[in-house]
Amino acid sequence: MKILISGAGISGLTLAYWLQKKGFEPTLIEVAPKLRNQGYMMDFFGSGFDVAEAMGLTKTLHKKDQAYGFKNLVFTGSDGKKYGAVERSKIRKFVGGKYTNIMRGELEDLLYKKVKNKVPIRFATSIKSLKELRKGVRVQFDSGENELFDLVIGADGIHSNVRKLALGPEKKYKHFLGYHVAAFVFKNTLSIGDNLHTLAGVDRMVG
Repeated sequence: MKILISGAGISGLTLAYWLQKKGFEPTLIEVAPKLRNQGYMMDFFGSGFDVAEAMGLTKTLHKKDQAYGFKNLVFTGSDGKKYGAVERSKIRKFVGGKYTNIMRGELEDLLYKKVKNKVPIRFATSIKSLKELRKGVRVQFDSGENELFDLVIGADGIHSNVRKLALGPEKKYKHFLGYHVAAFVFKNTLSIGDNLHTLAGVDRMVG
C-alpha cells in the first residue's frame, strides 16, 4: 500500500517510521528545502515518550537532556519575587523516569535519522492538487509530476495544504482562540542559573 505523507516534521517522520515498520510503503514530502531546526525546548513525557521508547530513542534523549536539564521549576510573581519551586528530579520521579527536555529541532533530527535510509523523502516538494479516484488518489506535485497513491496523509501543520486541497479554504476551519505565542533562544546575560523560571498572570505567561 503506497502512502504519501505531506510534512516531514515530528508527526510525519514518526508516522513514516511506523508505517514502513508495519510493511507499508510511505513516501514523505516536505515543502522546505531541508529539515527545519527551529523551535523551542519541550518537556517531553507522556505518550510521546512512550512512542520514543518503542523506537529506541530514550538513551539518546536522556543524553541530550543533560545539556538542557534545569534543577528547579521556579514560580515567580510579576513583582519578581519567588513564590515557590519544584525540584526537577521530583517531576521525573513522579512520571517514573519517563521525562526529559529537548529542543524541538533535535527531536526532529533524531527521527529523521531513523527513517532517512528506509523511507523516500523529497524536500522542496509540495502538492498542487488531489483527485480521489476509485483506485486511489491522484496527486499532482508542484513540479508538474503526477503520481497515484492509495492514501494521502496531511501532517503539514496548522496551515495544512492537504486539508485546504481536500476540504476547502483554511478560513472555514480556523478559529482564533485569542492567544499569541513567541519562542526564541537568547544568551544567559541575566545569570538565571540552572533553573526554569515561569510567570503566569492575567492574559500572559512567560517561561
